[in-house]
Amino acid sequence: MTSSATSSLKIEHHMPDAGIFRGLEIWGFVLGTLTSLYALVQWRGVVRRGASYASVVPLVSAALADTLYFSALISTVHALAAEAGTLPLVLPLSKREESIIKMLIYSSVSLKVIKVVWVNWKQCRSDIFFLDWSLYNSPWRDEAVVYKSEYWKTSCLVREWSLMQTKRKAPLGYTITITLLILYVLKPWKSSLPKSDGYKWAVTAIAWWSSYSIVFLLKWALNKVAGSDAEVLPKSCTALDVSVLVFEEEYYAHYVHGRNDESKEMRTLAGPLAICRIVCSPQLRAVYKQLSTVTPGAGLGVAETKQIVLSKFLAAFIERALDGMSWVASERTFLEKLLGIELSTRETGSTSTLLYDDSNTPSCFAVTWWGEEWTLSTFDAMFYSCIFVATDEEILAALITLILFQVYLLYNPTLFRLFTILSYVFQRALDVDSRLYNYFSQYELLY
Repeated sequence: MTSSATSSLKIEHHMPDAGIFRGLEIWGFVLGTLTSLYALVQWRGVVRRGASYASVVPLVSAALADTLYFSALISTVHALAAEAGTLPLVLPLSKREESIIKMLIYSSVSLKVIKVVWVNWKQCRSDIFFLDWSLYNSPWRDEAVVYKSEYWKTSCLVREWSLMQTKRKAPLGYTITITLLILYVLKPWKSSLPKSDGYKWAVTAIAWWSSYSIVFLLKWALNKVAGSDAEVLPKSCTALDVSVLVFEEEYYAHYVHGRNDESKEMRTLAGPLAICRIVCSPQLRAVYKQLSTVTPGAGLGVAETKQIVLSKFLAAFIERALDGMSWVASERTFLEKLLGIELSTRETGSTSTLLYDDSNTPSCFAVTWWGEEWTLSTFDAMFYSCIFVATDEEILAALITLILFQVYLLYNPTLFRLFTILSYVFQRALDVDSRLYNYFSQYELLY
């Protein structure tokens, strides 16, 4: 009827996927398999040490968090490199890919929180005992005089242990500062990238881990040159003639030998055994708990307190002077040192095992932040990424992360629980001597 016709078209543009989902499938399978197997190996080890079967929850949660976070990071970085290297114009990620990246980041933080809470809970429930070798070397002295004159030695070790409770191998403040500096230098290059939250997060995460690596390596080099903070405790123990015994689990303890070599009346525990791990036999643990909970007057003399009895008992065990309770020394294998867990059973019955390696760092710091550096560093990175993705502000994310760390450091229950544990130790050791207990309360208030 006519020579022309008018029509309308509705055009919807769907951004093609940049390969994020394919990368998540590959890296999620690889990292998920490795981290899950490692979590199960860890769970088997901690259960054999005497931990609860419920410890599988935080271990698997941490493995899943690491899988989600690093698979998303690697896939996004790979997509950015592929786009920037092949196309003259870098296209942004699709909405589906942006949504899945945010979901993975939020999920990783939620799962990682479970592991962080579990780590601090383990610190709070660790049984710490200070073995005074003067009580064992000189049992004929007046015990009351020893307590009044030797209490300062334990106080020094208490302070040293408290300082190491929240010590980090790579301080968070330096990591955040260098991260902001790197992002400021990369600001001109970032302006050329498309408006994609996923790509912005990938660049920010790369800057974070680069700054963390710089701080960690510089701190490691400084420790090699000037000495590590973890080396102070063994020297203090030797100078004060006091050993430290930390029970991480029911049948697993860390030992730092403190008897100095000036006394020649007994054998010394020198060499790698001076810093070792103790796989306790059931008999040893049972006697230790029985002596720890015995009430005054029930089998103890007037001049003997729990501190004296426990010190004599543990000192005799270290010196192999107990009939029916001995120990054997065994070196940890390469896989055990790499994985941080025992893979084989060495002794059974009433014989305990002292595990040693060539490390100069006391293994007792495994129950502190010093030994949980990977857990805390990944949590810091995940939390920073979570805030950055939610607000799209680098400085605000860094500030909130730093404030959270300071609040967490200030109100960390470990520092308060530590004095509860030590108060219990001194109460059972000193049988609630009124003057020393009041002095301990003043020390806690001042701290």
